[in-house]
Amino acid sequence: MVLSLFGWGSYARPESGEAIELEPKGKVVRTRAEQLKRLGNQEDSPAGLCSQSDLLYPGLVNISGTYCFLNAVLQALASCVYLQPFLDQLQERAEELDVPTPVIDALRDILQKLDAPGTRFQALRPSAIIEALANSSQQNHNTLFLSREHQDAQELFQLVSSVLQEETNAVQQEAIKDLGLKGLHSLKPASSGAVDLSTPFEGLSANRRTCGDCGYTEAVMHFPFDNITLALPAQSSCGLEECLLDYTRVERLTDCVCRKCSMLATLWKLGADSQRLADRGEERSPSKKKRGKEAKKLEGRVKEAIDGGRVEEDIKGVKVEKVYSSSSSKQTMIARPPPILVLHVNRSTYFGHGYAGRNSCRVYFPELLDLTPFTTGGELNLLPNVSLSAPSILSLPALLANTRAAVLYRLDAVVCHYGTHSYGHYVAFRRKPAPPNTKVRWAPPTLSCPLDCICEDCRVYGPVRDQYSGRYAGWLRMSDDNVEEVGLSAVLRETAGTFMLFYERIQMPPNPVAVQKTGEKADKTSGRIVHSVQIRNGRRTENGHKLELAAESSMDIDSSSREGSETPEPAPSEGTATVVGEERQDVGKL
Repeated sequence: MVLSLFGWGSYARPESGEAIELEPKGKVVRTRAEQLKRLGNQEDSPAGLCSQSDLLYPGLVNISGTYCFLNAVLQALASCVYLQPFLDQLQERAEELDVPTPVIDALRDILQKLDAPGTRFQALRPSAIIEALANSSQQNHNTLFLSREHQDAQELFQLVSSVLQEETNAVQQEAIKDLGLKGLHSLKPASSGAVDLSTPFEGLSANRRTCGDCGYTEAVMHFPFDNITLALPAQSSCGLEECLLDYTRVERLTDCVCRKCSMLATLWKLGADSQRLADRGEERSPSKKKRGKEAKKLEGRVKEAIDGGRVEEDIKGVKVEKVYSSSSSKQTMIARPPPILVLHVNRSTYFGHGYAGRNSCRVYFPELLDLTPFTTGGELNLLPNVSLSAPSILSLPALLANTRAAVLYRLDAVVCHYGTHSYGHYVAFRRKPAPPNTKVRWAPPTLSCPLDCICEDCRVYGPVRDQYSGRYAGWLRMSDDNVEEVGLSAVLRETAGTFMLFYERIQMPPNPVAVQKTGEKADKTSGRIVHSVQIRNGRRTENGHKLELAAESSMDIDSSSREGSETPEPAPSEGTATVVGEERQDVGKL
């Protein structure tokens, strides 16, 4: 296979068992080989007794040589701190109710193993989760595992998410049966142990369709989603915010049937029929008189429905005309952001004669994502030429003063695809999990300081921090059974292969975070000037001028920077920044 020339998809097959233990062969500094050499002359010791830097996280065996799509998604899921507590709660409740949940059990088991470091490297075989998914009720997805051809990581994620929702619903239904009819009124999670129907991936989108001819707006519809597919422009590069802006923009339609225009046309036709039959006077036959009365009656019903705003109702005996609006619009926005936001970057490009290719547009994504401009907020606009919920135009301090209303996310995993449209290799970048012996291992990311804070911790780790020591933070590059420790800057430079992005929602403090003065403010520790940055229509400006931002973040503790080596400057990306003198330091990507 061509991929083997690059070391992709290679694996060692054990004779038995679910994991392979690789013997240390040499020493490397912050890569697996480096760590294996460092542990070569050491005896095994419990993970809890070793320093965090000496612990090795397991990889995954590429069982068939084409299962890199599965391995990358599993590693990304293992980095989600909202998922593991949900699976623990669900499995506990399923055991109490004796409900079979094979996919939840297998998924929970493999994720726990992926987050359990050891003093020797292991490559796990994901046989149990493959068998559970292959035997799930989603028969149309079984070809993902029956075929040895190249598969899609996003399809695999959708399969996992849909089966997870099915088993969650089964547990919930059994919980209601167990309570009986008397317990329906007192169904509370705290007392009954019932599990929320929504998985951490599920959010709600708001969809609005409006006619520009008559001004009618259909009822805003809400639909659940577990991931969002973003289209890429036909250009060399773009920002993630641009893709989200395109996803939520007002789209013009020219072939949409308008219900109100159709009802108005029906009213006019019934009125014309009624008038035509009435003009014949005494010459009308009894049957024509009856038809005239019926037309008049139906005309009154249609008019009453239109005047009462009930144009969507079906009226008995009325055949509604179909009228296509030439200037309709529709828009989709996020109404309920999920705890885990999964973004799929669609790199497929379709040409004539059924040919499909790959869009190689570079996607610059931030570590901290501000989803607020793409959510509906508290007010909805129903005018045809106005956005469903216009984004706020706030200065950064004004936004920070109302941080509880902001919808902020932190990047936790990236799935990259290298190759062409038909074949290639998947690699996952994920955050290192908190140490297994900490009490807050699954604590969600929290806004510890204002986004423009310039304290020492924020300079090193950023304003969004886990509730454990920042010195353990870092990233891992997972390519099947090849695991390498990398820095944040290396992750943010993976723009050409970005395929899926996993963001987790940031928990806001119970009280609004204190905000420093706006405008120019001095850094007391260095005496340098820090300028305010504004956010306008999703773009960042410095004192009214466009500000080009580097993807390099001051929160990154890259191994190369520790050793004093220079890192090439990544391509520009938009984000929230403070400008210190002539230097630029990212304190968080919004």
